[in-house]
Amino acid sequence: MECCAGTLEFQMSQHIYTGHVTQRIGNANEKGHPWGIFPCRDGWVSVAGGRHWKDLVEIMDVPGLKDPKFSSVFYCIQHRDEIDALMSPWLLEHDKEEIFELFQAHDLPCGWVRSTEDVVHCPQLEARGFFQKVNHPATGEVLYPAGPFNMTETPWQAKRAPLLGEHNEEVLCGRLGYTREDLVKFAQLGVI
Repeated sequence: MECCAGTLEFQMSQHIYTGHVTQRIGNANEKGHPWGIFPCRDGWVSVAGGRHWKDLVEIMDVPGLKDPKFSSVFYCIQHRDEIDALMSPWLLEHDKEEIFELFQAHDLPCGWVRSTEDVVHCPQLEARGFFQKVNHPATGEVLYPAGPFNMTETPWQAKRAPLLGEHNEEVLCGRLGYTREDLVKFAQLGVI
């Protein structure tokens, strides 16, 4: 929870100091424009302009974005629809990973919205051992997500989900004190 709350630094500070409750505003942002999630050729990318605006313009090399009317954060916010219209063709000509790698190579903040397939095959998660193979009697070997963090002294252990009724005897008899005869009755009554 702390990790998620930490991403709301601006909104939380604003609320703490002024009581203001931030509303959903999509890609609109007081910090500058472009700032948000934008469509590209094969999905969506996160672009953060703001103080990186001049570098973003140079990398994208879209002539219209070099117009002096976009020379400050204030003007970029005023002309957000026009900027989006100028950026859109460039973004739609490039793949999400291509944009990500290009922006990262120039130290620009960027990310892409990952599909579940992207997450399952993410090199970072693979390198950290996030997905672990677990043998399940009903499905065979499948990937299970591991813990949200790695601990050296108490490592996460991925275990398969139990089958329906697999632990009935252990729980009902061993922990709750029912007898095996009670289990037979429960089964006949459709309780278990």
